[in-house]
Amino acid sequence: MANEDELERRIRRLEALFSAMLMSDGDLSSKSYERLIERLLHRPKEPDMFYDELYFLLRENPFRTRDRMGERMDALSDSQTKLQGELHNYLVAQSMGVDPNLIPLHRFVSVQVYLPKDDAETVTKLSDAIRQLLDAFDFEIADDFPPELSSWFKKWFAKTKDVATQPEVADRLKKIERAIELKQLQETQASIDEKQAKATRDIMAALENTPDAVCLVGSILTVKISGNTPRAYVRSLTPEEMIFLSNNQHLLKSPETILEALASNAQQCEPTTFDTTGLMNDDPLRPRLGHDPTDGG
Repeated sequence: MANEDELERRIRRLEALFSAMLMSDGDLSSKSYERLIERLLHRPKEPDMFYDELYFLLRENPFRTRDRMGERMDALSDSQTKLQGELHNYLVAQSMGVDPNLIPLHRFVSVQVYLPKDDAETVTKLSDAIRQLLDAFDFEIADDFPPELSSWFKKWFAKTKDVATQPEVADRLKKIERAIELKQLQETQASIDEKQAKATRDIMAALENTPDAVCLVGSILTVKISGNTPRAYVRSLTPEEMIFLSNNQHLLKSPETILEALASNAQQCEPTTFDTTGLMNDDPLRPRLGHDPTDGG
């Protein structure tokens, strides 16, 4: 049985540990705090020497929290001011009878990715590749939402780095589709610069080791389906198809059925088809695309 001195040391150690735990607000990455906990855990017979350090951290923590909150409030205020200004510009254009699609504004697109497994390496590579792809085509992440786990379903909102009209955004998305097509064909084109080409390569490389995947960037849908011969499909979605997927979000988590569902809904939604060697299959859809991906047009 422990004597009184030993019991007192244990109680004081528990007091110090409990105080340190209360001090942590869940967002504290202080090395001093980490060292304090480490020493309390591994040097239980010397708790008294930690009280001065603990009191210092307790005293400083509210100021750090206040500073962090101030920075966040400033960032939110700045973001709100910008959004308010753009909303007013949009409403003024609408009130004056001007086509809002032709007014230069920061434009937003949704980015959604599904992987059947939450593999840390693939997730990291793909998340980085998504950001690089957006950056290469003059978009940036505006909102980053926590992923749904077990499988992995992630959503971002991206916005144009500069103001743009709706046709300009559509043109950027078309370039993304074109870049992915060319990557599948193992070809390059003068209109795709090296930064864009690398971003596209990284996206496809990140998907290389996953059998199934869905990646929706704005209106550009990329689907990878496993099987005897794994295939990747890429195509632009029409506004009607975008609305259909918005109302049927579960399809974004179903690589094997999303294309069939789109086809059933629109009666004509078959995508461009590629095999894993990067060579286009003989496909009756080729004339429907209206151009040859090898002609640089």
